[in-house]
Amino acid sequence: FIGSTREIFVTGEAFFDVKPNPDTPMVVSTDKNVFIKVTGTKFNIRAYKNESSTKATLYSGKIEVLGKNKEGAPYVMTSMKPNESYEVRENVQPLKVLKADTLKLSAWTRGELMFEYAPLSDVIKELERWHGASFEVANERIYNHKFSAKFKQESLVQILEVLKFCTGIEYEIGKDKVILK
Repeated sequence: FIGSTREIFVTGEAFFDVKPNPDTPMVVSTDKNVFIKVTGTKFNIRAYKNESSTKATLYSGKIEVLGKNKEGAPYVMTSMKPNESYEVRENVQPLKVLKADTLKLSAWTRGELMFEYAPLSDVIKELERWHGASFEVANERIYNHKFSAKFKQESLVQILEVLKFCTGIEYEIGKDKVILK
């Protein structure tokens, strides 16, 4: 880093363990006009382009969540305490600060996929990211299902077999996509 700040731009999901340095704060920004100002802490940020929200979870230390007003000036939306999560949805106020299930929210950092009564649309997004697969849903009723499971090193086929066993959803793996029926 050069200068008086440590600046990073995030698209996707990242976990940070930032060394304390009040003289050189770290600023993590996203393409959704949400910024996190850090002096020393552990936190996770989730800001995917194809999702309408930005989420962060604070594990230790303190962070400030910043936004920009109409003139482009930064302002503090909230300060977070350890074991809290926040979610900012595009064009929706206010900010949500919630008690965090840090074990579940950090599962990806341990190489785990965890779903707890998750809508199938969320499960599909995670499987696409995790396995680099493309999904097609042949029957819209599939989105009515919720799914709970935990995976560590299972292949996509093994996960799809569990999904089939739990929900009755059939699947077909084609040349370049997975079709759910």
